[in-house]
Amino acid sequence: MFILNHFWGCAYTIADCFHRFMFSTLIISRIMLNLKRKGMRDMKVTIDRSGCISCDICTMLCPQVFRIADDGLAEVIAQPDKNNEACAAQAAAECPSAVITIED
Repeated sequence: MFILNHFWGCAYTIADCFHRFMFSTLIISRIMLNLKRKGMRDMKVTIDRSGCISCDICTMLCPQVFRIADDGLAEVIAQPDKNNEACAAQAAAECPSAVITIED
């Protein structure tokens, strides 16, 4: 069986990667659809820092909104604007510990 090493050190099969990609795409689509239905109102992003595993995915996907703080955990540095709502939604969908919450 072929194993892929993901950038944060976990091993996934090709099927696992495909399912993760499809699930992430579905979540992002639903978030963006809800925002469009509500007139693209500003979204509010929060992180439950107690559950953060410092994987750095959110900062790689959306550095305008997230950063790693001095204590090594992710934090929100700015709320997303119209230009980076999609990357914030993708960061929430890709977060392996599911600690990023988006409210609209």
